[in-house]
This record gives sequence, structure tokens and C-alpha cells, in this order.
Amino acid sequence: MCIRDRLYSQAAIIRPATHNQEQSQEQNKVEPSADELIREQTKLTSEDRSIVTAKAETDLVNAIEKLVKLQQQGFLSTEEFEQAKAKLLASLSNTE
Repeated sequence: MCIRDRLYSQAAIIRPATHNQEQSQEQNKVEPSADELIREQTKLTSEDRSIVTAKAETDLVNAIEKLVKLQQQGFLSTEEFEQAKAKLLASLSNTE
């Protein structure tokens, strides 16, 4: 038997052993479920959360400034202003 034939016979012995290991490793891999993929895609990063929080805080400040202007112009009484401000602050705590 020449060297080439020996190499081919050894390769034939080795190939099925390694090929079966690769197949079993692929079969053992667990594919993520659709729910897990959706959760992963919709996760907010900490940067995204800080952007959302900053926008909410900016919107809140703008709304309170509008209330102050309405009160200063006489369109809202002090009681109405306080009620509207409390409502805005409550909506902020509900979103956190």
C-alpha cells in the first residue's frame, strides 16, 4: 500500500468521526423562540431610556411653563393651576 492510499484510508476513518461531532453540535444548538427574538429586538438600551426620559422631562417642563403663562395672563386661577400641575406630575410618575 502506498503512502497516498494510507492517507486516504486514514482520512476515511477520521472524516466520519469529525463529521458526526459537527452534526451533533449543530443539533444541540437551541434556536431562540420568536418571543425571545422580539424581546431582544425591543429592548431599550440605557442610552435609549435616557433619551426617552429626557424628552418626557422636557415635555413636562414645557407644559408647566404654559400653565404658568396661562395663570399669569389670568386664564387660570391658582387652584386650577395647582390641579393641572399635579395632574402633569402624576402623569410623569406613571410613566417611570
